[in-house]
Amino acid sequence: MSAEPEYRVLFLGAGPQMQCGVGQFTRLLHENSEKLDPGTTTSLTLTRDEGGIAEIWRAVGSAQSVVCNFPIVAWKRVMFAPLLALAIARLRRRRTVLIQHEWAGLHWLRRITYMPALVLADRIVMFSPLVQHELAEDRYLGWAVKKIVLAPLPPNLAAPPGIVDSKFVASSPSALARSFASWPHAPQALAPSTRHWTVCPTPASARLAASSSTSAASRQAAKGPSPLPNHQRVRCTWAAVA
Repeated sequence: MSAEPEYRVLFLGAGPQMQCGVGQFTRLLHENSEKLDPGTTTSLTLTRDEGGIAEIWRAVGSAQSVVCNFPIVAWKRVMFAPLLALAIARLRRRRTVLIQHEWAGLHWLRRITYMPALVLADRIVMFSPLVQHELAEDRYLGWAVKKIVLAPLPPNLAAPPGIVDSKFVASSPSALARSFASWPHAPQALAPSTRHWTVCPTPASARLAASSSTSAASRQAAKGPSPLPNHQRVRCTWAAVA
């Protein structure tokens, strides 16, 4: 009778020295999983020098599930080791979970290398319905969409410790307004009482539209045909202290 696996989850990674987006995601996922349930997770580093067949066999056998972000590091550096780990996991009847970040946007050669991982996975985790749809439309692997579960991806930006004015604004409050007025397409008839402007970037230049405390003539002068649909116009409201 075989012994019960020591860990619940084995995370496949490339070590902290591999500074890539997927590698950092894997590291943080492992660290936070361990914080939530200490002592239940472990990791296996797969590089060109680490992660032989015997080591993979032992590590896979020590966990109930194997989690792999594919590719675990930059493409072509470590391609076959994680596929071997997933294959051994299936052979040893361990649950395999693949976290897939993109699909149709990949070069077709890269998608070919991903195909074995999709086949070997018991469950595929995606963060985007768009990527899920892309896989569903794939001629050869569309059937794998039944393995997919969507997971919400939380914000990965931390709030700053505090908010302070930049040196530019602090030293000259009206400098921002003067710099806006010097732009090529800035309206010439801005009333002195203007306090809030909306910057509407366009491919050619930035256009200023007075949004408060201006006369009707000034607001009309600020208007102009936008080369972009409304939903594509990026607006940033600035409070200019004259």
